[in-house]
Amino acid sequence: MKTFVFFLSFFMVFFFSVPISAENQPTFIIDAGHGGTDGGAVGLDGTLEKDLNLDLSLKLAELFYLADTDFILTRSFDDDTDGDPSSFSKRADILSRADLAAKYPSAVFVMIHMNSSTGKNDKGFQVFYGHKAAASETVANNIHAAVGASGLVNRLRDVKKAPSSVYLTEHVENTAVLVECGFISNEDDLRLLREPLYRQKLALVLFSSLLEG
Repeated sequence: MKTFVFFLSFFMVFFFSVPISAENQPTFIIDAGHGGTDGGAVGLDGTLEKDLNLDLSLKLAELFYLADTDFILTRSFDDDTDGDPSSFSKRADILSRADLAAKYPSAVFVMIHMNSSTGKNDKGFQVFYGHKAAASETVANNIHAAVGASGLVNRLRDVKKAPSSVYLTEHVENTAVLVECGFISNEDDLRLLREPLYRQKLALVLFSSLLEG
């Protein structure tokens, strides 16, 4: 009951206290990381990152739909984006996501991922921002503040500029953030991330913070 009250009150405060104007909102590109044969990181219990990424992305997309805000999903089912169903090319997959971002240069590019580490005690939520658009850091800080205020996560890690090894944040010109929702290599984070209601609440927090601009 407590979790339901939290979710309902958060939803009502946002939708009835904050005016939403679709005309003033950018398009959001929701990029569910990995997919298909590319499972991403593997959790302690065998949970695949790609599945959590997709579920959370679809929940976020549903909120944008309800708010009449334009959005694009890089994938809406369990597949990669390389354009070839018979095989998998990581390079083609990444480039196709970058090409989509390039088609909508004013869109906000939101990458949804789960983190992993060889250190079992490493845990927490973290946002990285791209360096091509100055607004990226602002969006990352908005997400960080909203997640912190929600009290949802086990640990809130500092906002950082994305490392140069992340191709998309290094190359797309859009306002871009990489959201690492938790460590599926950590028992506490994984327990939360596997809960559908937790993912729904996290999607709502992400949604509200992204609409802040």
